[in-house]
Amino acid sequence: ANAIGGPDEIRFESTLFGSDRVLELSQGELRVTDSLEVIGQGLHLTTLLGNGASRIIRFDAPEGDLTLRDLTLRGGRSSADDISGSTSGGAVHFESSGRLLLDSVALVDNRVSGVGARGGAIFVGSGDLEIDRSFLTNNSTSGVDGRGGAVFVANGALAIRDSKISENQTEEDGAKGGAVFGGHVTIERSKVTGNQTTGRSSDGGAIFSTQNLSLTDSAVTGNRSLGSESDGGGVFASDVLSLVRSDVSGNETLGRYAAGGGLAFDSAVVTITDSSITNNRTNGEFARARNFCGAERCHDHEQHVVDERCRRRFNGWWRHRRFLFRCGVDLYDGDRECGCRQRWWHCLHER
Repeated sequence: ANAIGGPDEIRFESTLFGSDRVLELSQGELRVTDSLEVIGQGLHLTTLLGNGASRIIRFDAPEGDLTLRDLTLRGGRSSADDISGSTSGGAVHFESSGRLLLDSVALVDNRVSGVGARGGAIFVGSGDLEIDRSFLTNNSTSGVDGRGGAVFVANGALAIRDSKISENQTEEDGAKGGAVFGGHVTIERSKVTGNQTTGRSSDGGAIFSTQNLSLTDSAVTGNRSLGSESDGGGVFASDVLSLVRSDVSGNETLGRYAAGGGLAFDSAVVTITDSSITNNRTNGEFARARNFCGAERCHDHEQHVVDERCRRRFNGWWRHRRFLFRCGVDLYDGDRECGCRQRWWHCLHER
Protein backbone atom coordinates (compact mmCIF):
# COMPACT_ATOMS: atom_id res chain seq x y z
CA ALA A 1 0.00 0.00 0.00
CA ASN A 2 2.88 2.41 0.74
CA ALA A 3 4.29 2.08 -2.79
CA ILE A 4 1.28 3.73 -4.47
CA GLY A 5 0.40 7.34 -3.62
CA GLY A 6 -3.06 8.20 -2.33
CA PRO A 7 -5.51 6.38 -0.04
CA ASP A 8 -5.44 2.58 -0.09
CA GLU A 9 -7.68 -0.19 1.22
CA ILE A 10 -6.97 -3.65 2.62
CA ARG A 11 -10.07 -5.83 2.83
CA PHE A 12 -10.16 -9.35 4.24
CA GLU A 13 -12.50 -11.26 1.91
CA SER A 14 -15.30 -13.39 3.30
CA THR A 15 -14.15 -16.40 1.24
CA LEU A 16 -11.01 -16.52 3.37
CA PHE A 17 -12.22 -14.96 6.59
CA GLY A 18 -15.79 -16.22 6.94
CA SER A 19 -14.73 -18.04 10.11
CA ASP A 20 -12.44 -17.09 12.95
CA ARG A 21 -8.97 -16.38 11.52
CA VAL A 22 -5.88 -15.14 13.34
CA LEU A 23 -3.03 -13.46 11.47
CA GLU A 24 0.10 -13.57 13.61
CA LEU A 25 2.82 -11.04 12.82
CA SER A 26 6.11 -12.81 12.23
CA GLN A 27 8.17 -9.91 10.83
CA GLY A 28 7.37 -7.20 13.35
CA GLU A 29 4.97 -4.27 13.11
CA LEU A 30 3.13 -3.23 9.95
CA ARG A 31 4.50 0.16 8.89
CA VAL A 32 2.18 2.52 7.04
CA THR A 33 3.17 5.87 5.50
CA ASP A 34 0.07 6.79 3.48
CA SER A 35 -3.68 6.94 4.10
CA LEU A 36 -5.07 3.46 4.59
CA GLU A 37 -8.34 1.70 5.49
CA VAL A 38 -8.18 -1.85 6.87
CA ILE A 39 -11.51 -3.73 6.87
CA GLY A 40 -11.98 -7.12 8.50
CA GLN A 41 -14.95 -9.49 8.53
CA GLY A 42 -15.88 -8.71 12.12
CA LEU A 43 -14.10 -8.26 15.43
CA HIS A 44 -14.81 -11.91 16.30
CA LEU A 45 -13.65 -13.17 12.90
CA THR A 46 -10.50 -11.24 11.98
CA THR A 47 -7.64 -10.88 14.48
CA LEU A 48 -4.21 -9.31 14.00
CA LEU A 49 -1.98 -10.83 16.68
CA GLY A 50 1.24 -9.30 17.96
CA ASN A 51 1.73 -12.28 20.28
CA GLY A 52 3.58 -10.11 22.80
CA ALA A 53 6.53 -9.73 20.43
CA SER A 54 5.89 -6.43 18.62
CA ARG A 55 3.53 -3.54 18.06
CA ILE A 56 0.89 -4.30 15.42
CA ILE A 57 0.59 -1.10 13.32
CA ARG A 58 2.73 2.03 13.09
CA PHE A 59 1.51 4.98 11.01
CA ASP A 60 4.12 7.65 10.30
CA ALA A 61 3.33 10.46 7.85
CA PRO A 62 3.11 14.26 7.98
CA GLU A 63 -0.56 13.91 7.03
CA GLY A 64 -3.04 11.18 6.19
CA ASP A 65 -5.68 9.04 7.89
CA LEU A 66 -5.77 5.48 9.19
CA THR A 67 -9.11 3.67 9.50
CA LEU A 68 -9.57 0.26 11.12
CA ARG A 69 -12.93 -1.53 10.90
CA ASP A 70 -14.41 -4.85 12.00
CA LEU A 71 -11.35 -6.55 13.47
CA THR A 72 -9.41 -7.29 16.67
CA LEU A 73 -5.89 -6.18 17.58
CA ARG A 74 -4.51 -8.44 20.29
CA GLY A 75 -1.21 -8.97 22.04
CA GLY A 76 0.70 -5.94 20.74
CA ARG A 77 3.79 -5.02 22.72
CA SER A 78 6.25 -2.14 22.77
CA SER A 79 9.06 -1.70 25.26
CA ALA A 80 11.64 1.04 25.78
CA ASP A 81 12.49 3.84 28.17
CA ASP A 82 11.51 6.79 26.01
CA ILE A 83 9.38 9.56 27.51
CA SER A 84 9.07 11.21 24.05
CA GLY A 85 6.52 8.53 23.17
CA SER A 86 8.20 7.32 19.98
CA THR A 87 8.14 3.75 21.28
CA SER A 88 4.63 3.93 22.78
CA GLY A 89 1.34 2.43 21.64
CA GLY A 90 1.21 -1.32 22.18
CA ALA A 91 -1.16 -2.00 19.28
CA VAL A 92 -1.22 1.23 17.24
CA HIS A 93 1.25 4.13 17.07
CA PHE A 94 -0.17 7.05 15.06
CA GLU A 95 1.87 10.12 14.08
CA SER A 96 0.04 12.34 11.59
CA SER A 97 -1.93 15.55 11.44
CA GLY A 98 -4.86 13.45 10.19
CA ARG A 99 -7.32 11.14 11.92
CA LEU A 100 -7.16 7.65 13.38
CA LEU A 101 -10.64 6.02 13.29
CA LEU A 102 -11.55 2.74 14.98
CA ASP A 103 -15.01 1.44 14.07
CA SER A 104 -16.16 -1.87 15.57
CA VAL A 105 -12.68 -2.81 16.72
CA ALA A 106 -11.52 -4.73 19.79
CA LEU A 107 -8.15 -3.92 21.37
CA VAL A 108 -7.24 -6.63 23.86
CA ASP A 109 -4.13 -7.56 25.88
CA ASN A 110 -1.84 -4.86 24.45
CA ARG A 111 1.00 -3.45 26.54
CA VAL A 112 3.74 -0.81 26.69
CA SER A 113 6.52 -1.01 29.28
CA GLY A 114 9.34 1.33 30.24
CA VAL A 115 9.77 4.80 31.73
CA GLY A 116 7.22 7.21 30.23
CA ALA A 117 5.16 4.43 28.61
CA ARG A 118 2.23 5.96 26.70
CA GLY A 119 -0.93 4.27 25.46
CA GLY A 120 -1.06 0.57 26.28
CA ALA A 121 -3.18 -0.01 23.18
CA ILE A 122 -3.16 3.28 21.23
CA PHE A 123 -0.72 6.18 21.08
CA VAL A 124 -1.63 9.31 19.09
CA GLY A 125 1.20 11.84 19.05
CA SER A 126 -0.50 14.30 16.71
CA GLY A 127 -3.87 14.28 15.02
CA ASP A 128 -7.25 13.14 16.32
CA LEU A 129 -8.63 9.80 17.48
CA GLU A 130 -12.22 8.58 17.09
CA ILE A 131 -13.41 5.31 18.63
CA ASP A 132 -16.88 4.02 17.68
CA ARG A 133 -18.67 0.81 18.69
CA SER A 134 -15.47 -0.70 20.04
CA PHE A 135 -14.04 -2.57 23.02
CA LEU A 136 -10.77 -1.79 24.81
CA THR A 137 -10.01 -4.45 27.40
CA ASN A 138 -7.03 -5.54 29.51
CA ASN A 139 -4.50 -3.14 28.02
CA SER A 140 -1.77 -1.62 30.19
CA THR A 141 1.30 0.52 30.63
CA SER A 142 4.08 -0.44 33.02
CA GLY A 143 6.66 2.20 33.90
CA VAL A 144 7.22 5.32 35.98
CA ASP A 145 5.31 8.36 34.66
CA GLY A 146 3.26 6.27 32.24
CA ARG A 147 0.06 7.65 30.71
CA GLY A 148 -3.12 5.98 29.48
CA GLY A 149 -3.45 2.27 30.16
CA ALA A 150 -5.48 1.87 26.97
CA VAL A 151 -5.39 5.23 25.13
CA PHE A 152 -3.04 8.20 25.04
CA VAL A 153 -3.71 11.28 22.88
CA ALA A 154 -1.06 13.98 23.14
CA ASN A 155 -2.48 17.05 21.37
CA GLY A 156 -5.54 16.27 19.28
CA ALA A 157 -9.16 15.53 20.14
CA LEU A 158 -10.34 12.16 21.43
CA ALA A 159 -13.95 11.06 20.85
CA ILE A 160 -15.32 7.77 22.19
CA ARG A 161 -18.85 6.72 21.24
CA ASP A 162 -20.98 3.62 21.90
CA SER A 163 -18.00 1.73 23.33
CA LYS A 164 -16.85 -0.17 26.42
CA ILE A 165 -13.50 0.45 28.08
CA SER A 166 -12.74 -2.05 30.83
CA GLU A 167 -10.02 -3.71 32.91
CA ASN A 168 -7.18 -1.48 31.69
CA GLN A 169 -4.46 -0.17 33.99
CA THR A 170 -1.30 1.86 34.50
CA GLU A 171 1.41 0.49 36.78
CA GLU A 172 4.23 2.24 38.67
CA ASP A 173 4.51 5.68 40.31
CA GLY A 174 3.32 8.84 38.61
CA ALA A 175 1.36 6.91 35.95
CA LYS A 176 -1.98 8.59 35.23
CA GLY A 177 -5.21 7.60 33.49
CA GLY A 178 -5.82 3.89 34.05
CA ALA A 179 -7.74 3.69 30.78
CA VAL A 180 -7.68 7.08 29.04
CA PHE A 181 -5.29 10.04 29.04
CA GLY A 182 -5.95 13.06 26.82
CA GLY A 183 -6.53 16.78 26.53
CA HIS A 184 -9.83 17.26 24.71
CA VAL A 185 -11.85 14.15 25.58
CA THR A 186 -15.49 13.49 24.62
CA ILE A 187 -17.23 10.28 25.72
CA GLU A 188 -20.79 9.53 24.64
CA ARG A 189 -23.08 6.53 25.26
CA SER A 190 -20.19 4.49 26.64
CA LYS A 191 -19.23 2.49 29.72
CA VAL A 192 -15.88 2.89 31.46
CA THR A 193 -15.51 0.23 34.15
CA GLY A 194 -13.00 -1.79 36.14
CA ASN A 195 -9.91 0.26 35.23
CA GLN A 196 -7.19 1.26 37.69
CA THR A 197 -3.92 3.02 38.47
CA THR A 198 -1.60 1.28 40.93
CA GLY A 199 1.36 3.56 41.69
CA ARG A 200 1.94 6.49 44.01
CA SER A 201 0.68 9.89 42.72
CA SER A 202 -1.18 8.13 39.92
CA ASP A 203 -4.38 10.10 39.43
CA GLY A 204 -7.48 9.13 37.45
CA GLY A 205 -8.27 5.45 37.94
CA ALA A 206 -10.17 5.46 34.65
CA ILE A 207 -9.77 8.87 32.98
CA PHE A 208 -7.25 11.69 33.23
CA SER A 209 -8.00 14.87 31.27
CA THR A 210 -5.59 17.77 31.02
CA GLN A 211 -8.02 20.22 29.36
CA ASN A 212 -11.67 19.47 28.52
CA LEU A 213 -13.61 16.35 29.48
CA SER A 214 -17.24 15.79 28.46
CA LEU A 215 -19.25 12.73 29.52
CA THR A 216 -22.74 12.34 28.02
CA ASP A 217 -25.13 9.40 28.53
CA SER A 218 -22.21 7.41 29.92
CA ALA A 219 -21.21 5.48 33.05
CA VAL A 220 -17.92 5.53 34.95
CA THR A 221 -18.20 2.69 37.45
CA GLY A 222 -16.04 0.36 39.50
CA ASN A 223 -12.69 2.02 38.77
CA ARG A 224 -9.88 2.44 41.33
CA SER A 225 -6.70 4.32 42.16
CA LEU A 226 -4.63 2.20 44.51
CA GLY A 227 -1.55 4.25 45.36
CA SER A 228 -0.98 6.93 47.98
CA GLU A 229 -1.77 10.52 46.96
CA SER A 230 -3.60 9.19 43.90
CA ASP A 231 -6.72 11.30 43.43
CA GLY A 232 -9.86 10.53 41.44
CA GLY A 233 -10.73 6.83 41.60
CA GLY A 234 -12.96 7.36 38.58
CA VAL A 235 -11.97 10.65 36.95
CA PHE A 236 -9.34 13.36 37.33
CA ALA A 237 -10.05 16.59 35.41
CA SER A 238 -7.58 19.48 35.24
CA ASP A 239 -9.53 22.19 33.44
CA VAL A 240 -13.16 21.73 32.30
CA LEU A 241 -15.48 18.87 33.25
CA SER A 242 -19.04 18.35 31.97
CA LEU A 243 -21.37 15.52 33.00
CA VAL A 244 -24.68 15.17 31.17
CA ARG A 245 -27.10 12.32 31.98
CA SER A 246 -24.17 10.29 33.28
CA ASP A 247 -23.41 8.11 36.28
CA VAL A 248 -20.21 8.11 38.33
CA SER A 249 -20.59 5.37 40.95
CA GLY A 250 -18.82 2.57 42.76
CA ASN A 251 -15.35 4.01 42.19
CA GLU A 252 -12.73 4.22 44.93
CA THR A 253 -9.32 5.37 46.07
CA LEU A 254 -7.35 3.07 48.39
CA GLY A 255 -4.12 4.95 49.09
CA ARG A 256 -3.07 7.27 51.94
CA TYR A 257 -3.90 10.94 51.41
CA ALA A 258 -5.94 10.13 48.29
CA ALA A 259 -8.97 12.29 47.53
CA GLY A 260 -12.13 12.00 45.46
CA GLY A 261 -13.27 8.39 45.23
CA GLY A 262 -15.45 9.30 42.26
CA LEU A 263 -14.12 12.58 40.89
CA ALA A 264 -11.17 14.85 41.52
CA PHE A 265 -10.64 18.14 39.74
CA ASP A 266 -7.94 20.77 39.91
CA SER A 267 -8.77 24.42 39.16
CA ALA A 268 -11.59 23.21 36.92
CA VAL A 269 -14.96 24.50 35.82
CA VAL A 270 -17.47 21.72 36.43
CA THR A 271 -20.95 21.46 34.91
CA ILE A 272 -23.27 18.63 36.00
CA THR A 273 -26.65 18.07 34.36
CA ASP A 274 -29.13 15.28 35.19
CA SER A 275 -26.34 13.07 36.51
CA SER A 276 -25.46 11.18 39.69
CA ILE A 277 -22.25 10.82 41.70
CA THR A 278 -22.94 8.08 44.26
CA ASN A 279 -21.54 5.17 46.25
CA ASN A 280 -17.92 6.08 45.68
CA ARG A 281 -15.34 5.46 48.43
CA THR A 282 -12.00 6.59 49.83
CA ASN A 283 -10.52 3.83 51.98
CA GLY A 284 -6.91 4.83 52.64
CA GLU A 285 -5.52 6.50 55.76
CA PHE A 286 -6.09 10.27 55.79
CA ALA A 287 -8.15 9.96 52.60
CA ARG A 288 -10.73 12.65 51.82
CA ALA A 289 -14.07 12.80 50.05
CA ARG A 290 -15.84 9.64 49.03
CA ASN A 291 -17.58 11.13 46.03
CA PHE A 292 -15.80 14.18 44.70
CA CYS A 293 -12.99 16.54 45.51
CA GLY A 294 -11.96 19.89 44.06
CA ALA A 295 -9.00 22.19 44.40
CA GLU A 296 -10.62 24.05 47.29
CA ARG A 297 -13.19 21.71 48.80
CA CYS A 298 -13.85 17.99 49.00
CA HIS A 299 -17.27 16.50 49.58
CA ASP A 300 -18.37 13.22 51.13
CA HIS A 301 -22.05 13.58 50.33
CA GLU A 302 -23.79 11.76 47.53
CA GLN A 303 -24.94 14.11 44.83
CA HIS A 304 -28.03 13.43 42.76
CA VAL A 305 -28.59 16.13 40.17
CA VAL A 306 -32.06 15.91 38.68
CA ASP A 307 -32.86 19.41 37.52
CA GLU A 308 -31.05 22.02 35.47
CA ARG A 309 -27.31 22.23 36.03
CA CYS A 310 -24.65 22.58 38.64
CA ARG A 311 -21.69 24.75 37.83
CA ARG A 312 -18.63 24.99 40.01
CA ARG A 313 -16.08 27.73 39.58
CA PHE A 314 -13.27 27.57 42.09
CA ASN A 315 -13.84 30.93 43.76
CA GLY A 316 -14.99 29.20 46.92
CA TRP A 317 -18.70 28.82 46.12
CA TRP A 318 -21.10 26.48 44.37
CA ARG A 319 -23.73 27.97 42.08
CA HIS A 320 -26.83 26.02 41.18
CA ARG A 321 -30.53 26.16 40.38
CA ARG A 322 -33.37 24.73 42.45
CA PHE A 323 -31.58 22.09 44.43
CA LEU A 324 -29.47 21.77 47.57
CA PHE A 325 -26.23 20.09 48.55
CA ARG A 326 -25.80 18.11 51.74
CA CYS A 327 -22.36 18.60 53.27
CA GLY A 328 -21.87 15.19 54.84
CA VAL A 329 -19.02 14.31 57.18
CA ASP A 330 -16.49 17.01 56.44
CA LEU A 331 -15.54 19.87 54.19
CA TYR A 332 -11.94 20.22 53.07
CA ASP A 333 -10.50 23.62 52.25
CA GLY A 334 -6.91 23.90 51.11
CA ASP A 335 -4.75 22.11 53.68
CA ARG A 336 -7.11 22.43 56.63
CA GLU A 337 -10.25 20.54 57.51
CA CYS A 338 -12.86 23.04 58.53
CA GLY A 339 -15.95 20.84 58.99
CA CYS A 340 -19.46 21.53 57.83
CA ARG A 341 -20.67 24.92 58.84
CA GLN A 342 -24.27 23.74 58.73
CA ARG A 343 -26.05 20.52 57.85
CA TRP A 344 -27.59 21.94 54.71
CA TRP A 345 -25.48 24.29 52.64
CA HIS A 346 -27.64 26.83 50.84
CA CYS A 347 -25.62 28.13 47.96
CA LEU A 348 -25.87 31.12 45.68
CA HIS A 349 -28.39 30.98 42.86
CA GLU A 350 -27.14 31.25 39.30
CA ARG A 351 -29.62 33.89 38.29
